[in-house]
Amino acid sequence: MKRVFNLLVVDESGSMSIIERQALVGINETLTTIQKMQKTHKDMEQRVTLITFDSTHKNLFYDNVSAHHIKPLKSRDYNPCGGTPLYDAIGMGIALLMATWEILSLLDFFQEILGLLSSGLGGLFLMGIFFPRIGGKAALTGFLSGVCVVFLVKNLTPTSFLLYGFIGLVTSVLVGLLFSYIFKEEKNLKGLCWKQLDADNAK
Repeated sequence: MKRVFNLLVVDESGSMSIIERQALVGINETLTTIQKMQKTHKDMEQRVTLITFDSTHKNLFYDNVSAHHIKPLKSRDYNPCGGTPLYDAIGMGIALLMATWEILSLLDFFQEILGLLSSGLGGLFLMGIFFPRIGGKAALTGFLSGVCVVFLVKNLTPTSFLLYGFIGLVTSVLVGLLFSYIFKEEKNLKGLCWKQLDADNAK
């Protein structure tokens, strides 16, 4: 005889209190449906495990019980309270992620991602403040070049992640400065860069 294992995990946290009646009805309808399936398909044994939970406790109502022996829950059996263990789920997800990607240190991983993604933005900031000749097209080219170079350095060299930010920033500025001689743009820089601010103050 084949067996079908029905696992029911139901949230019993305080957030369910507004739909407490509907949740209880849904649980009992599911149990009733399983019993009907047992009667319809007698060659398949239906077994039920039912768990309710919140942040403070877990209730195991049925532990791999035959559908012949289950009964509908009563109102006293389902009382939403406590909090939802969201942080537990987030922590478990991060732990699984670290195990899957073989991340030994979450702090090192965070700093590595920060170096990969923020170096180009730092380069854009420096180009906008200190290099008035660099226009929009040249700055965008420098930004994309910096990001690409950092990813190449990460994947092709043993360079420490602590240098990613510096490498990406310098690359962005140098490439942006180089392409500013190719993409010449006329623009009004009054009050936008440090040289212009000094000139305005001198007046």
